[in-house]
Amino acid sequence: MKFVAFTCFFILLSSCSNSDKKDTNLAEVKTAVNEGNAAYIRANEKGDAAMFAKLFTDDGMIVHPNVEPIRGKEHIKAEVARIMSKSKFTDWELNSLTFSVSGNQAYELIQYGFTLHPEGKSPIALSGKYLMIWKQQSDGSWKIQMQMAQPND
Repeated sequence: MKFVAFTCFFILLSSCSNSDKKDTNLAEVKTAVNEGNAAYIRANEKGDAAMFAKLFTDDGMIVHPNVEPIRGKEHIKAEVARIMSKSKFTDWELNSLTFSVSGNQAYELIQYGFTLHPEGKSPIALSGKYLMIWKQQSDGSWKIQMQMAQPND
């Protein structure tokens, strides 16, 4: 329920931008975010925690249910390395459901699916939704500022 409230909040926030102000070109931002999503899949499927962490801002955050948020690029790298040392991730699919840009932030609600291969156990198909908040960096690149997950039951 909290995820739905956060999603509604961010969609509302993105719709409140000043229309007189020139926003970043939506198509250019979407292309950059799509490239980031492709790199996200590659990092997961290669099991490369360093590549994964580079997709996040220095103060980036991962918020998943029933665990403490992971805050900061270095903590993200360490936690993802720990997880990737025990499990493999394959068959990734990310499908954008909504996408919005407001200034130097982009908001994307994504339907995800992948197969988790825990060490010594049978593979598990997992799916759900991510709310990804991307932030434009001073060099013009886009990085993930926050990823929130809502797994399907």
